[in-house]
Amino acid sequence: MDEVIVRKRQRKLNSEHVRQLRESFDALGGQLQLQPIVVDSCMVLVDGAHRLQAAKEAGWTHISALVLDGVSDEDRRLLEVEANRVRLQLSPVELEEAWKNVYEPAFRARARRRQAEGGTRGLLTRGVIGAAAHSSSVTGSSSNWISTTGTDPAGRVSLPRAAKEATGLSIETLNKITEIRALSESESVPEELREAARRGLEKLTRPGAPVDAVHRALLLRQERARRAALHPAELRRQELERILDQAVRETTLLAERFAGSWGEELAAAARLGRGAAESLRAVRVALTRALASTVVRECQLDPIPVSRLSRVGGEVTRMLSEQSITGLELEADDVR
Repeated sequence: MDEVIVRKRQRKLNSEHVRQLRESFDALGGQLQLQPIVVDSCMVLVDGAHRLQAAKEAGWTHISALVLDGVSDEDRRLLEVEANRVRLQLSPVELEEAWKNVYEPAFRARARRRQAEGGTRGLLTRGVIGAAAHSSSVTGSSSNWISTTGTDPAGRVSLPRAAKEATGLSIETLNKITEIRALSESESVPEELREAARRGLEKLTRPGAPVDAVHRALLLRQERARRAALHPAELRRQELERILDQAVRETTLLAERFAGSWGEELAAAARLGRGAAESLRAVRVALTRALASTVVRECQLDPIPVSRLSRVGGEVTRMLSEQSITGLELEADDVR
């Protein structure tokens, strides 16, 4: 037991899990365990921190271990993460840390090796360098390269796909966790927001915690904090811009609905009888009133509203006539 070296771990020890393992040891009797810990050839712990701690608390002097030979520091970190991931024990926060510290660096390193190998192959093909130089200057395997541009027939995968395969979370979800972490550590945001981010990050330390809900709640709080810091005049300006943008979106959508299948359904409904036709007329009247209100607001922008009314009124009349003639599939001469 004293020979095992425990370095900084991806996961913190869970006291309840340690307790359960001790109970398992007691049930097996003696110094027995169902699964050995894993160490490298230097006796650095790769997997089994909870089992090791439980054995220490139980007073063991020896523990069963699987020793892996030729394991690098990068391999050891990857093996630790993989062991926990396969057992579904990593929380969203731990998965994000694993992606940023283990999987993504390995992904980019493989991409760089592949890029270097591809460049060297090109020089070899053109005869710029010889085969001996090629074999001595290029390392890594082309078969396990992961590109950063997408998926191709050779089996190369994109960064988002690599993130999903490695952690089970989308790259967007991982980035949301990164944003929450950044807010929790930022000195440039209000303390209230920073504390909210810390609480959100704490929620994500549980396996399966809902990342989207935590991120959305924090964004709302961040927006409220931003708005609270604005001068009232600036806040009012932004609110008016939002109202104007909303009006453009909603009226554009309404126009598209009337021009599409919805308009056809209204026409079919209006043929059901006298009452239905009156309902269609009511729609027209309401739209006309809305148009008139818009014309009034537009004309009020001019110091002399009546001069603009003539111009805007002519434009409205012309557009209404042209659109109606087109919709009825008539010629202009038919109307005259």
